[in-house]
Amino acid sequence: MMRAALFALALTSASAVSTPAATLNGAPVPVSVEPIENFQYHGTQTRFGRVEFRGGLVVSSTDKKFGGLSGIAVLPGGREAIIVSDFGYLMLARLDYRDGRLSGLSIPHLVPALPGSSKTIKRNDSEDLAIGDNGNIAIALEEDRRQIAVRTLRNGVLGKPEFLSLPDAGRKLGINKGIESLAIIPGGNAHAGHLLAIGERPTRRSGKTIPCWIVKAGTCSIRKREGFSITAARFLPGGDLMILERSLAPGFDLRMQLRRIPADQVDINKIMDGDIVMQADLSMQIDNMEGLGVHQDADGLTILTLVSDDNQNFFQRTLILQFALVGKNPS
Repeated sequence: MMRAALFALALTSASAVSTPAATLNGAPVPVSVEPIENFQYHGTQTRFGRVEFRGGLVVSSTDKKFGGLSGIAVLPGGREAIIVSDFGYLMLARLDYRDGRLSGLSIPHLVPALPGSSKTIKRNDSEDLAIGDNGNIAIALEEDRRQIAVRTLRNGVLGKPEFLSLPDAGRKLGINKGIESLAIIPGGNAHAGHLLAIGERPTRRSGKTIPCWIVKAGTCSIRKREGFSITAARFLPGGDLMILERSLAPGFDLRMQLRRIPADQVDINKIMDGDIVMQADLSMQIDNMEGLGVHQDADGLTILTLVSDDNQNFFQRTLILQFALVGKNPS
């Protein structure tokens, strides 16, 4: 069964980006939304590095199941998103826009990511998800030694999960160092349709590189940037890999950055690295940024959607931020 589920995910179309619109039959959850007009707290600048701010939201809910959002997949067209939480839920929501800017979140529904996941701490820590264009959903399980679950999604109903184990090295990443990011490799790459699974930070053996795996192909790594850990990754149109990174230094010095890795570096036995696309700190509207989604809007611009994990702490916020990629590609 696992072999069939894995191959169904791997054998996506060459583009691997034409995910069909889908719904999840879950329980509605009430949310309150406060728009973010400016990314800077004290300023009206819209351009940050190679991206332009396109609106954001502060989202809250009285539902105790809400929060801890750690991974997002934005469906083609940018109107629907499926978000996974640390607490074992998938949330489907509609993203609302006004004048091309993110303005609201509506019709959110919650469904358990895995049977029993809302009750089993070990399975709760779902860090990311990737959706194949055949409707299969792969979920990264940071604290589960099997690491990845694959579920079909048909007519709003999730199928029984099949679990995929990484090689021994992947299963021994350690507590809170497991698989943090999943992305499906697009067409044009020798491993098109396969999962790229990425750890959060280096292990003792990996030194200054962060381990990753092209599932069923081999190992690779990403060069660590000083002070930063990887929290999410998504492929861009054209095949480059965008990674979201977070830094938390003593004194709650919180930062985030986006790094773009050229498509030709995405392969087994390679140490990947790339240019910094944008950086942000606490002078801007950020929190514990953990999720990254990518889609193209009606004008053909690549839109990056970032979500934060509030850890269900009263002093943190659930943010959804959008940026348009407008800078030139790295040479």
